[in-house]
Amino acid sequence: MKVGIVGGGIGGLSTALALENAGIDYHLHEQASAFGEVGAGIMLTPDIVELLDQWGIGDNLRKKANAIADLSIFDHLGKKIISTPTQLFGYFIHRADLIQVLSEKIPAERFSLGQPIKAITQANNKVSITYQDQSHQYDLLIAADGIRSNIRQQVLPKIQPRYTKQTSWRGIAEIDTPMKWENSLCELWGENLRFGFVKISTNKWAWYAFKWIKPTDPTADQDPAEFLSNLFNNFHPQVNTIIANTKHFIKTDLYDIPPHKANWYHDKICFIGDSIHAITPHVAQGACQAIESAHVLTTLLKREQSIEQALQAYTKFRRSRIHFITRISHFFGAFSHVRTKAGYHRLFWSLRIAPSSIIAWLIGRINTIPKV
Repeated sequence: MKVGIVGGGIGGLSTALALENAGIDYHLHEQASAFGEVGAGIMLTPDIVELLDQWGIGDNLRKKANAIADLSIFDHLGKKIISTPTQLFGYFIHRADLIQVLSEKIPAERFSLGQPIKAITQANNKVSITYQDQSHQYDLLIAADGIRSNIRQQVLPKIQPRYTKQTSWRGIAEIDTPMKWENSLCELWGENLRFGFVKISTNKWAWYAFKWIKPTDPTADQDPAEFLSNLFNNFHPQVNTIIANTKHFIKTDLYDIPPHKANWYHDKICFIGDSIHAITPHVAQGACQAIESAHVLTTLLKREQSIEQALQAYTKFRRSRIHFITRISHFFGAFSHVRTKAGYHRLFWSLRIAPSSIIAWLIGRINTIPKV
């Protein structure tokens, strides 16, 4: 069996690494001239990092990541509402560092860069991809080309991204002086806004902000530092310290792929990561689920008697779990934004009285990788 991978982001690189460790022949094609992704901080759960240990890169990841004890939620002035009942909530790492950790273990002969795909065809139980003046043929093609997947649009056009009516801003702040809450992922809620931040290295803090906004709203196109500073002016002073020490801002209208009943493959083309199960960032599971899908798909390709059986099992095994996480993330994105002070009082009261066992169960349900 020979497998082709299209896309060199987290999903594609994770798939390549999983196949490499399983001894399955593969080749990865990336249209950019180098591996790399625009982004800020990414959270990986303890289970995912243990999986990366099996792939031989866990120690390298821990050297570049910051271990976080818990998630703490505050009101917009910094009064704590609740913390998760965990000893290790996860690891935070810069997206570029994660890409480096994943890619440096993949042999150079196993990938090609600077290769935009011109055509994909299926015939005689094979998949052919064409770029420039070359063509490659595979028994299976894995599409990891993102939420705007051209390959999905070609073979599964009914699956379309859904706009969630929210916009996010992200960045990395460089701050040399000590600040509060250095061992937690912190979120401040208030005024129909959310601001989260976490330390990822000695002097770097990854942060994100969410606001309900129309994608055509002209106010969102202002200078981001000035816009966000004004937007979060009434929040705890640490928020504006973080904004003021950020050089580059990333603005993203939030989309996901809503739960659907379609298969995650078409003939010998299979989808992975955001190309088939894009999730909003509200439960920090996008990268985790791309890595988990790579693990599950590779395990099934190794175990099942045929590619068709593996793809059927992959869809069946992953679909219900992804749908659960997608719905939880979509709900959390709405639940955490309230338009009135009275609404926040009710929200914070409900969080304070929520049994820790229920919160622990939900975290475990999201973070625990089921046995394949």
